[in-house]
Amino acid sequence: MVSIEGIPRLDADEWRRESIHDLNEGVESHISVDWRETSTFDYEETANLLNNIHDEYGDKYRVVLAPTGSKLQTVSCLLFRRQHQDVQVIYPVTRDYSETYSKGWKATWGIELGHIDDTITTEQEEYQDKISKLRAKIEKMNNSS
Repeated sequence: MVSIEGIPRLDADEWRRESIHDLNEGVESHISVDWRETSTFDYEETANLLNNIHDEYGDKYRVVLAPTGSKLQTVSCLLFRRQHQDVQVIYPVTRDYSETYSKGWKATWGIELGHIDDTITTEQEEYQDKISKLRAKIEKMNNSS
């Protein structure tokens, strides 16, 4: 299992990281955990980390993603999943939402993704591209003999 802990953007939110770490600490008594860290705010950093993890483990293990981090980390999960269609996403849902969980907001941010499907190269497209290049090499070798 790979567990990604979020590094808060604001020092005042560091308590969140510590609380989540304390909650997840006991997991290692049951299974081996590869602990990683990424920003809760920089969605590109998180998407890159997810891609690195997929590169490292994707050929050996089934990748299941359960986003429980920040909203921007969840955007990263969307971008990552669009690239890697073999990844299963399990989104946790609570039965009840505590009215004391959140109060207000600090700032509102927006991300313009444009035509997301036109800009993301999927594994299938990369695979097909590699196959096409390999076929072209073989054809070229056959024609030069």
